[in-house]
Amino acid sequence: MTTISASIHIWVKTALINFLLMLLGAIVSFRGGDVLWAFVTLLVGIIATIPLLVFINPIVVLSKRITHYGIPARIASLTFHLMLMVLLFFLLASLLSTETLFVKNPVLADHMACTMVSLMISVYINRRSLKALYEEK
Repeated sequence: MTTISASIHIWVKTALINFLLMLLGAIVSFRGGDVLWAFVTLLVGIIATIPLLVFINPIVVLSKRITHYGIPARIASLTFHLMLMVLLFFLLASLLSTETLFVKNPVLADHMACTMVSLMISVYINRRSLKALYEEK
């Protein structure tokens, strides 16, 4: 597996899991508008985050180059740096939309939390692929 394919797998799975979590939340809350919002989030999320692959791939490459530590430490480092990237992405989105940092937009903060949970699940699902990537010379 190459670093770009690992990056794409993490990105796509995160977007799909984010959609599923939002859809589950909409179903539990019994609000039809939230179901529509989940589908909009899937489409807009994939389109808006395609440029993030430019940042995701170097993070995966960096985690592959950490050779002093074991594979679990590399995966933890990868997860941390990707979560930091998600935080910065949503801070930028909040600044552009409301000119504040989540004060007036709790929906954006909730969406960020959902994305971070999705990212953790996605990295956990991809751990075998990441292990194979890290074991390559």
